Amino acid sequence: MVLYKDRGFRSRFWLQVKRAFNSSRWAAASIAAVFFPLMLAVKCLRSIERRENLFTSYAKDHRGMHWFYDMIDWLGGYPFEVSAADDVIRFCRERGLSAVAFESNGSMNSYTLRRVRRPCPPSS
Repeated sequence: MVLYKDRGFRSRFWLQVKRAFNSSRWAAASIAAVFFPLMLAVKCLRSIERRENLFTSYAKDHRGMHWFYDMIDWLGGYPFEVSAADDVIRFCRERGLSAVAFESNGSMNSYTLRRVRRPCPPSS
């Protein structure tokens, strides 16, 4: 399972942006007008750094989503939940699941879980 990691202020900031984006069409248009140029600039700088063509390399992305719709998906993706890795592992352990693999990259934590075998209750 893959979950957004709790990144403190940054996570709370995006939660407010997403709430506002979904509150009205006017808010969505206003937020898009501010964030689309910024997000596109970041994507362009990253593609220059990687020596890739933004518009052709994006099509090869594992998500297969056009960059424009990916930005709408990010801004409008609400509800937006984040979690701390320790809390998730504790939550799963309490429910009979063990984390057999854990990977953290960027804004995501990835967990591979396995159900722990429990002994059968004694028969009466």
